[in-house]
Amino acid sequence: MKDRIKEVLAHDPQDQTLLAYIMDGKTRRFWQSEGLIYTNGSRLYVPAHGGLRGEVLKECHDSKWAGHPGIQRTLALVEERYYWPHIWEDVEAFVKTLLVCQQDKGEAHAPKGLLQPLPITEHPWASVSMDFIIGIPPS
Repeated sequence: MKDRIKEVLAHDPQDQTLLAYIMDGKTRRFWQSEGLIYTNGSRLYVPAHGGLRGEVLKECHDSKWAGHPGIQRTLALVEERYYWPHIWEDVEAFVKTLLVCQQDKGEAHAPKGLLQPLPITEHPWASVSMDFIIGIPPS
């Protein structure tokens, strides 16, 4: 993975600008080591191009050791080792679009209650109910 990131960094103009800032000492947030960009401890910067961010998300969410965690846990797993701008939005979109996770996800609302019978009135026509059915094509 590191070799592929290094290759993409070498060819992407936006990342070349970031590397130039690092080399000129204009930023202390990022640093460069062996052709890779790091930030916040030892978190590796993942460029936008080359589909590498998607591969990182798959590794941290779909692998056997990860076990399809939710958004918060996937974000924690990704942020342990990687960084890119707007990482939260990418993780959220990735997890929300996976069919497997959506099918396994439980209901988000409280269970519905039992039907309650209407009270019996003392006089005929004291209570009238009506159901409306709409959207039926004319016959």
